[in-house]
Amino acid sequence: MTLRIVTILMLAASAAAAQSVDDLRWLEGTWETEGSGAAYSETWEYRNGELHGKAATIIKSDTVDSEALRITSLGGHLLYIAVPGSQSPTMFTFVKAGEASWLFANPEHDFPVEIEYQRRGENAFTAVIRGPKPAAGKQREMRFELKRK
Repeated sequence: MTLRIVTILMLAASAAAAQSVDDLRWLEGTWETEGSGAAYSETWEYRNGELHGKAATIIKSDTVDSEALRITSLGGHLLYIAVPGSQSPTMFTFVKAGEASWLFANPEHDFPVEIEYQRRGENAFTAVIRGPKPAAGKQREMRFELKRK
């Protein structure tokens, strides 16, 4: 665990631009998408200088997957923390920002190794998760097009 935190903080130290949680406050609220018979949602709330989120995948009114999310600052470094179901937390470090995008990475994680949020105006964003595809040696990418509820 200590090595993982050191690696994550080293990635954060190499980030091109200093970012704060406040830069992502536009995420506050509830966001939804639908497709392929499943609905996905993220709900974010700003509390005590952090963004706290909840993600859920729903199929036929049943929540089939959920995770707690948090975007926080630790030692001046921006972190995205995901806790899927009852699993242990996984930390992703902010590595770069574009004009309207924020990329977090954890190269030690199996999947995803990258999480990117791409803002699409005031009422939409795309969440992209990337990582290696098992046994194929290729990159796997999943995109979620979300709209403000």
